[in-house]
Formats: sequence, C-alpha cells, structure tokens
Amino acid sequence: MAPSVPSRRTAPSDPAGPAARALGPEPTPAPAVRLTRRGRVVLVSAASAAVVAGLSMLFVTSAAVGASASGTSPEASVSDGARSTVVVRDGDTLWGIAQRVRPGYDPRPAVHEIVELNDLPNPDLTPGQELLLPDY
Repeated sequence: MAPSVPSRRTAPSDPAGPAARALGPEPTPAPAVRLTRRGRVVLVSAASAAVVAGLSMLFVTSAAVGASASGTSPEASVSDGARSTVVVRDGDTLWGIAQRVRPGYDPRPAVHEIVELNDLPNPDLTPGQELLLPDY
C-alpha cells in the first residue's frame, strides 16, 4: 500500500482562466454622487435664482398682456406720461420748489432735475412761469 499523500485544497478555478487573473481585480462600480454642504448651498442658490427670474418674467409678461388687453400701451401701465407741473409764485425759488416737491429729502438733486427738465439758463424764476417737475 502506498502511503497516502495529504490532499491539498486548491482554490476553485476561475472560469475566465489564468489570463483574466493576470489583468488585475475587477473594477468596482463608481460611488454615488455626494454633495458637500457648500455644494448643496450652491445648488439651492442656483435653483432659487432660477425661480426668481422665472417669476419676474411672468410678472413682466402678465403686466404687458394686461395692458394690451385693456387697450393701453405697456409703457402707459407703468407711467401715465403726463408730467406734473408747478406755477411759480412771487418769491419762489428752485430750492423752495424742490423742498415742496420732495419734503424730507435733500433738495439738490431735485433742483438739478428741474433745471434740466425745463432747460433753465439761470436760477431766476418769474411769477406765472410753469415748470415741469421730475417724477418721484
């Protein structure tokens, strides 16, 4: 009787053969995309900006459609086009008129706009003179 040789356990054979094992391990699937906190903030901000832009466009479009349905121009729905005027009284100054037009505000910008609107060559006003006023 021949001495028995202990049997060695071998690994199951690879069905692809030894050539497949030589190429390396099988590739693992790519992990799912994960957003960092900064990424989520950027994503939410971009989505919010898109929603605000869409709502703005909807508002502007509905205003234009509403104006055209009523028979007026879109510009007329924003402003009626008629400028307000003031008739200069005795003792009036550009400064005083600007303070009456915009009480509580610095009158310098209003004075400048009144001069520009009326093409005044100098600050002298005459009683009865009609001045266009800026829209505020």
